[in-house]
Amino acid sequence: MSAILQTCTATLKLFHHQSIDAEMSVAWCFGLTWKCTLVDALGLWSVFLFYTTILLVTIVHGVHQHASGTADADDEATRRHTSMAPGNDLSIMIWLLLYFFG
Repeated sequence: MSAILQTCTATLKLFHHQSIDAEMSVAWCFGLTWKCTLVDALGLWSVFLFYTTILLVTIVHGVHQHASGTADADDEATRRHTSMAPGNDLSIMIWLLLYFFG
């Protein structure tokens, strides 16, 4: 918890001298805005970190289930789930990421 607090404190110190509407380097906004402000950067980074976290947690969860054999524990339930699904989960997640970022 203290690492999170230290990170937040360092971030606040970095932006302390700027107001909310002061322009920043466009690199903080991934070059996606013509005028990068603190609020723009925080918004873009929060979206980026949210989707990155969802993607990583999904991949780790899938690998863990495959490696531990959890997916094979109930063959009948797994068979019903996969037979009713129109496609695999990864393709649906990639489609959603492209839809929301596009």
